[in-house]
Amino acid sequence: MFAPTVEEIVRDRLTQLSLQYWAGAPDQLPFDPKIVDDIYTEELSAPNPFSRIMLLELAHYLEAFLWPNFDADKSSVAHVVSILVMVNEKFRENVSAPWACFQEDEARFGRFFQRVLGLREERQLSTREEAVYLLFLINSFQSLENPMVRSECLKLVYLPLWLSVAEGRAEQEVRSLPPRIQERWKKLKTASKKKTKKNTKKNANDPARTFIPGLLRHFLDLLDLLETPPADNADEAAQEERSARVAYCERLVEWLIDLESQLPTRRFFHLVLQDAHVVERCRLSAFAKRPEASLFQQLVDMLAAFAAFDVNNYSGEALSDEQATAFHCRRIHALQKAAFKLFPDELRALAMSNIGAVQARPSLARHLAALSPAQLRQLAEHLHLLHPPPNTGAEPDAVESTEFLLEVLLTHHELRPSQLDKVNQLALYPNEEILWDENAVPAATYTGEHCLALPKLNLQFLTFYDYLLRNFNLFRLEATYAIRADVEDAVRRMNPRRTPSGQTAFNGWARMSLPIKNFRITAVRPPRIGEKQPAAVEAEVMWNLADTQGPMRHEWEELREHDILYLLVVKSPLAPGEQPAADAPFRDQYGVTYCRGAEASSSIEDVVRKGYLTNHFTAEEIKARWHAILYDQPTAEACAARLAEIEFDLPLLAYLEQRPPHVASPDKPHEPPPAEVKNTAEVDASSHAPPGTSAAASSASTSASTSTSVPLSFTTEELDGLRFSEMEAKLLAAMPHSTLDFFSRIARKEAYWREGERVQEQILRVENELKLITEKKLKMLALLRGRYLRYEMKSKEIVLGRTTGDAVVDVDLSEEGDAAKISRRQAVIKLKRDGEFYVHNVGRATIFVNGRSVPTGKRMHLTHCCLVEIAFIFEINRSLHAKLKAGLTAITTSIGAATT
Repeated sequence: MFAPTVEEIVRDRLTQLSLQYWAGAPDQLPFDPKIVDDIYTEELSAPNPFSRIMLLELAHYLEAFLWPNFDADKSSVAHVVSILVMVNEKFRENVSAPWACFQEDEARFGRFFQRVLGLREERQLSTREEAVYLLFLINSFQSLENPMVRSECLKLVYLPLWLSVAEGRAEQEVRSLPPRIQERWKKLKTASKKKTKKNTKKNANDPARTFIPGLLRHFLDLLDLLETPPADNADEAAQEERSARVAYCERLVEWLIDLESQLPTRRFFHLVLQDAHVVERCRLSAFAKRPEASLFQQLVDMLAAFAAFDVNNYSGEALSDEQATAFHCRRIHALQKAAFKLFPDELRALAMSNIGAVQARPSLARHLAALSPAQLRQLAEHLHLLHPPPNTGAEPDAVESTEFLLEVLLTHHELRPSQLDKVNQLALYPNEEILWDENAVPAATYTGEHCLALPKLNLQFLTFYDYLLRNFNLFRLEATYAIRADVEDAVRRMNPRRTPSGQTAFNGWARMSLPIKNFRITAVRPPRIGEKQPAAVEAEVMWNLADTQGPMRHEWEELREHDILYLLVVKSPLAPGEQPAADAPFRDQYGVTYCRGAEASSSIEDVVRKGYLTNHFTAEEIKARWHAILYDQPTAEACAARLAEIEFDLPLLAYLEQRPPHVASPDKPHEPPPAEVKNTAEVDASSHAPPGTSAAASSASTSASTSTSVPLSFTTEELDGLRFSEMEAKLLAAMPHSTLDFFSRIARKEAYWREGERVQEQILRVENELKLITEKKLKMLALLRGRYLRYEMKSKEIVLGRTTGDAVVDVDLSEEGDAAKISRRQAVIKLKRDGEFYVHNVGRATIFVNGRSVPTGKRMHLTHCCLVEIAFIFEINRSLHAKLKAGLTAITTSIGAATT
């Protein structure tokens, strides 16, 4: 967009022309139509005329030159189109009174408007001129509060429009209208038949009857031209023409939305839109399925939503749920009657089923698939949904394909979700697709040159619910704009760069963002009764505050429940020293792959355990903070639905081995996880703190998984072996990562040591409610749970100690931390013949069991959940142990009886 300086404006050619012809100089020249044609040809018809139009608006080109010299009978097409261009510019610049210059002579404006309506018949307009023409209509129908404009616009959307609708369908609609409208319809039909017999030219060119249907036919023809994909070797002129056609189609759908979203225009236009099947043809077009049609698709979805709005089109009363249901049932009942009458054999199941069994789209499609295209056409005609296509030159299969006929019948009869259900399915926090969708959330540099997929606020609304819904959507998108600005600022400040190893390193810092240390989803709750979305999705995120100081550290430490976190996955394409491309989208510049919002739910203790946990942390644990978060239900459902689509070679967690998450299904609860995929990743956590919150934070991930056990393919020899470090490695390779993280987190929480105290003391008592999943799933004798790892005892004797180059033990205590004071063979845990467990101290130092010392060479009996003060909490598999003791008792009894 060009912003000229004052000196450039003074020297410009257009300024010099204005001084000569209309700037009010004493010696100005008389009006010359050639000046209008020259300006239109050389300036307004240029590929990018926006700066020139701004300059003409600054020079009052419309008020001082075009409108005073306009003659409805003599002015050229260029003169008329120039007026349209200047009116559109006033709306683009949000001028307070864009129609002020026309108010002095309303009769003259009426003649001008009629000339505009017939402009397409005078000569064939270019695609760019048609876009200007259509934008003028949009601005006119958005100005219905002006009586002068309203009187001209409403003539185009009145009862004569129904003369172009299928006769049977129009008669159906008229029966529901007041008697005075029915009488007017009868007179209108009678007069139309008389004019048709006389074949008068006035009847054929009546704008009230033919203008809007003609525009719809032209739009559908242009849509057919766009079905051909753009050629790779197309020249610049062909590309500009295609871009102009796409812009025209988008503008026309925007105009149709305006007509549907205002009651004065919707009242009689709604039936014309349905009769032309614009929504169905747009959705089935090949153009709508291409990436270049993303804005077009969004506009068509908005048009479909307004077309299905539950409102009485004539009275403007909102339909209650009961009224909307009754209206839907009448449609299904009419379809069943027609099916039984026309095709009693093919559609007997459809005709005899209850409404609830056939109202869903898949069910209807399954029944109607039994009909041939000719039968589908016959059924649609019987229901007054189709009449001979207006474009008789088109091939029948192009206009009425089987897919199109099915779509017409399904769209008319299917059960549509209510607007309230659609709102409830929206995610609370925008994801990466919405954040960087400039069709819905425009950038700060948006100048109004193209349309947006946004609801409009004006003086006309369908119902009060429509008013609330539009404001809700605009408020949501406005908040999205603010969030996007915060996220982009944080990512830029973090300065992500790709390292030579292919990872992403953050070379900067941001006050409201931190790289995360770990992330995992801990629970996916099943949906509640009557709902499809998970009831809750809980996750844990960990970040390190070691490098943060002062107020920044304080804000992160003050993170509280209900604060909002934004989790980002960043895979930077930029090498160190490389600058992002200025014209590339932000996501492509910095490699932002996923963005998910979540809510801080509570401290980590409340998620893992409901019991008491110690508040004494080590120095390392003070630096690394864990927080529990909750995903909202629509986000969780979207994540679960995309599990199969996510490419798991894309890094999700920082410097961790990432495996595909595994979700157990009800019918296959023990299905093994997918093949292991290894990679490293870099994750940025950007935050957004809404007003009133103390802080915000962020992390990374997009998929959800449940903590579920996985059957391990161990042989009998492996199960009896004593290499517990190897068994741990097998568990790590076989079980989902989230499950292992969940276990290790519990273990660390249950074995904190007091900071600064060298004497190892018992910190807490293990509560009975905390059962490890492996106690039931893995047939082990006992479980030793250390501070960081866990070990399954599957042999009757194991050795605890420190593995060195010449000594290998079953449980290597050096993996738990500093093991300098631990002997190579520290202790032996053994299951005796009486079925009891004992620990034998074979090391140099004394060990403790539940606070009681076990000197060197001595042993002590181990019970369930006793604390062995080397590094373990010893737990017995009591169910298996009870069976073992019962068997030993029976054997002992039988041996004693035999001896006797």
